[in-house]
Amino acid sequence: MRFRMLGPLRVRSDSRWVRVAAQQQRVVLAVLLVEAGRVVSTDRLVDAVWGERPPRTAVNTIAAYVTRLRRLVGGDALAGRRRGYELIVGDDGDIDALVFERGVASGRRELEAGRLDSAVAGLGRALAMWQVPEPVLADVPPTRWVEARASELEHLRQCAVEDHAGARVRLGRHTDLVDELDRLVRQNPLRERRWALLMTALDRCGRRAEALETYERARRVLESEPGPRLRELRQAILMSDDVAAPSGYAEQRRWPFVGRDGELDTIQACLRLGAAGGVVVSGPAGIGKTRLAQEMLALAQASGHRTEWVAATGALASIPFGAVAGLLPAGQVPEDRGVPVLAAAAARLREHGPARRVVIGVDDAHLLDPGSAALIGHLVAQRLAFAIVTCRAGAPVPDTITALWKDGQAPWIDLVSLPAAAVDRLLDHTLDGDIDGVTRRWLRDLADGNPLALRELLSTALAGRTLRQRHGVWRLSGDYRPQGALQQLLAERLRPLGPRTPVVLELLACGEPLPLTLLARLADPASIDEAEAHGLAVSERVGDRVQVRLAHPLYGEVLRARLPAGRARQLWWRLASALLDTPMRRRDDLLRAALWQVEGSAVVRPDVVRIGARQAVNRADLALAERLARAARDAEPSVDADALLAEVLEYRGRSSEAAAVLQEEPPDGDELLPWALARAETSYWGHGDASAAEQALDLLRGRPGADLAEGIRSWILLFDGRCAAVLESADRLLGSDPASASTQARIWVAAAATAATGFLGRPATGYYERGLALAEAYQAEMPWGLVQLGVARSLAFLALGEPDAAWEVADEGYRQVLSGQSPMMSAGHVGFRGLVECAQGRPADGDRSLREAINALDGRDTLRLTHLFLAGLATSAALRGSAGDARTWMDRADRAGNGANRLFAPWVVLGNAWTLAAEGRLTDAVNTARYAADLARGTGLPSVEAAARYDVLRLGGDGERHRLDELATALGTPMSHALADAARGLKQADGQALSQAADAFARLGHRLLAAETATRAVHAHRDAGLAGKAALAQERAAALRGRCPVAVTPLLGHERIAAVLTRREREVALLAARHSSRAIAQRLGLTVATVNNNLARVYGKLGIGNRAQLAALLGMDHPH
Repeated sequence: MRFRMLGPLRVRSDSRWVRVAAQQQRVVLAVLLVEAGRVVSTDRLVDAVWGERPPRTAVNTIAAYVTRLRRLVGGDALAGRRRGYELIVGDDGDIDALVFERGVASGRRELEAGRLDSAVAGLGRALAMWQVPEPVLADVPPTRWVEARASELEHLRQCAVEDHAGARVRLGRHTDLVDELDRLVRQNPLRERRWALLMTALDRCGRRAEALETYERARRVLESEPGPRLRELRQAILMSDDVAAPSGYAEQRRWPFVGRDGELDTIQACLRLGAAGGVVVSGPAGIGKTRLAQEMLALAQASGHRTEWVAATGALASIPFGAVAGLLPAGQVPEDRGVPVLAAAAARLREHGPARRVVIGVDDAHLLDPGSAALIGHLVAQRLAFAIVTCRAGAPVPDTITALWKDGQAPWIDLVSLPAAAVDRLLDHTLDGDIDGVTRRWLRDLADGNPLALRELLSTALAGRTLRQRHGVWRLSGDYRPQGALQQLLAERLRPLGPRTPVVLELLACGEPLPLTLLARLADPASIDEAEAHGLAVSERVGDRVQVRLAHPLYGEVLRARLPAGRARQLWWRLASALLDTPMRRRDDLLRAALWQVEGSAVVRPDVVRIGARQAVNRADLALAERLARAARDAEPSVDADALLAEVLEYRGRSSEAAAVLQEEPPDGDELLPWALARAETSYWGHGDASAAEQALDLLRGRPGADLAEGIRSWILLFDGRCAAVLESADRLLGSDPASASTQARIWVAAAATAATGFLGRPATGYYERGLALAEAYQAEMPWGLVQLGVARSLAFLALGEPDAAWEVADEGYRQVLSGQSPMMSAGHVGFRGLVECAQGRPADGDRSLREAINALDGRDTLRLTHLFLAGLATSAALRGSAGDARTWMDRADRAGNGANRLFAPWVVLGNAWTLAAEGRLTDAVNTARYAADLARGTGLPSVEAAARYDVLRLGGDGERHRLDELATALGTPMSHALADAARGLKQADGQALSQAADAFARLGHRLLAAETATRAVHAHRDAGLAGKAALAQERAAALRGRCPVAVTPLLGHERIAAVLTRREREVALLAARHSSRAIAQRLGLTVATVNNNLARVYGKLGIGNRAQLAALLGMDHPH
């Protein structure tokens, strides 16, 4: 039995929803529903029906009403008790209000855990329970019990609507939300949170003026000054210099206290044990000394201690006892100095009683005047106070404070940089949404664990528009220029320095780290010593030489921002000249000499600049590579220089520019090699012309560089889908004399062959191992080698159908790249990790990874992977049931293709198949998936074909079983056998075969496929009358579905529909939840009458009566 409270009261009877005809019976049932699971006294029911004037027969009449209601709801559901009645409900969603409450609670838990996609899906499903825009129990006369419950549910709905909208704003979907939020504001203009969400969405859309006007609208509507949330948000927008403040940034300026648990425990132990008189906390400016002291004072106050705060400043230092004036009795400050003052302060503290010491926070103790310092020391010595003293590292501290530590009264705590995990928590707290991995590392490195530096860094990066959201991912773009507090912080450190020392710091800012021998040639050694003595520079031994760097990464940013352009060019040229006079044996010397020449506007060694550009390419710093390549070409034009610039431009996705740089006809002599290689890459990845690319490479046969041509050919063959030819090329090159092929070429072919084996379903036969040995041996010269091999191996595992193995390789590679010298190489790892996460049944995680990947590929999509990753985003959205998002991503993918990368074409087509399925066009989806399988077969990709054939079955098609059996026999891989077994189980409704396939899928990491087959196994066992096996299978299926919490597929998301409807009926049902019959007819190519006939059969089979009920059953929003 099921009941509907959200709207008019309805009861499900005989597969349809019915209205309780008699008004007074509706009142009785409503009260019982409000108190479901609890006994409701007869007196309470009488009061609800008649109020203060019940008839004499009221009790008997209530009994009669209950008897009639039992006929409707069933005798077992409405039980008589000693003094009343109880409505008995199960836990499977009998009452829509309870389902709604559970859904909201679940969605909020996901929201608090930061799982925004899951929260949006959960809250959306909960809100879909409100199928009609009417109040709770709308057709029940009001009683105080019914009204209280209705008010409670309506308030929860209003909050859930705002939570749902807020989560979508945090996901970066503000553009689509402005109209909806404006409508919500108009519906309930007194809810300030809605105004705040609308202001935030407008601001993030770049509509700053409208956001500020919205604040004025709110003030007029509220007829009073808005609350602090709106005021702070308005201020953040005004100060943002046209940059949207991150959600939460204006509302929660105080950061969470993180990364200092150990220090806090130490201080608490000192206070609790009573042996110490306090602690001295030392550290550099901004490291968090003040916050630590404040947190400790708050804990002390919470445990019953009296607390005081003393803040020393430079201004108060000239006033005797100025800093501690607050500790002295008001109006009783003795005129004499010294002992009377100490006695007065001690007397005041004694007034608080002897039981607990007063806890005093003393901030910036190095600025205390002698009298104030003496007073603090006296109070600690007399055991009247426990002092938490902070002081700046390296600054002279008053003797009295030093004595606290020396005499053993106060332990000394050196506060070090926050750990990376704590910095990450602060970043995630401040920036709603995901953060690009390279950006996260840059922020971490530059802040160097200093919270003040991190705060100012974020503030200025947001204000300067160098830190912006794209596709819901925060990414740093452009040059960062420190402002305000950061510049002032360094200016204070520079004031006491001698006249020559700033030159040392400027040289370091332009070139750090610098060898001490090089720096000593350009600056006075005494000035270098002074910079170190003041904590502005640090010397450290690296290998067999000493290097000097600035003490904090931000110092370099600040100093460079302060340098006039002419002065900066002069410094860089001095550095370049000095380095060019050395042998330049170090790995980075050539790159630095190249950059410093260009920065100094004097390229005297273009050959060095060309080598530097090549090294920048090897590190994936393509913006720098382009700059150096252009400078080298300008300084010394040549075919070699043209080829280098064309190569870099092609890597940056600017094919037309690259083609314009290269001459049309092949040159003679040594210049043929760079020209041919550049022409091949431009022809294939720029225009998808594999034939032209191979023709260019053929020019190098039998000539120097033929091995490099073979290496590039292997990658073109791979991405063109000719995997068997890749293995032939690899065997030929790797089997030749090592002296005849360069290391670079051998790594290329080993990586290409590694990936090709996965698509062919063959063993790797040592390709990866041989390439790995070379890449590790030459990592310094070719840092991209390990990255290429890692991406290839992850891709091979993905194609083989082993997503767990693929994810481990991709995730480990991503983390290693981010922690290494070339973090910008992370795009391939994180993008393929996203595809793997979709395959694992984690589309929300896949969505985050793929968004980061397409952001990272902006301006550096060397292999044109954006096309594939956009299709992956479409698949991710489709698996989450977001048809609109899926179609948007798929349309972008279609526009991004250029004919290259036939290897991934079947996967792109499958992305469209799943998008069609999410739109409810199941017949089109099946046909598209079958086309993807045929495409894979025609290209010679059996592993991909097998997965696509099975997707045809997942989407509701048939006829693929025999081909899957053939592929399993030919490939012999665990995945191919699992697919064939699952297909056989689906065809024969064999519960045992489906359960075994589910286990096989789960072992490989295909948890979504496992959940689907396990779910079908439940139905197969039930249909066979095997209740025991069905129960066991149900537990297994539930566990597997729990590992794919937001995934929705035809086999998984709508179990009841899949079990009873034909494919055409399912297709119509999925569309009918959101579209009219005429729109469905146009989309499916049917008549309106055919659509309505199918819809009528759907209603009859599912026991529902309208589209709103269908939408609720599907967990979809229904447009009222």
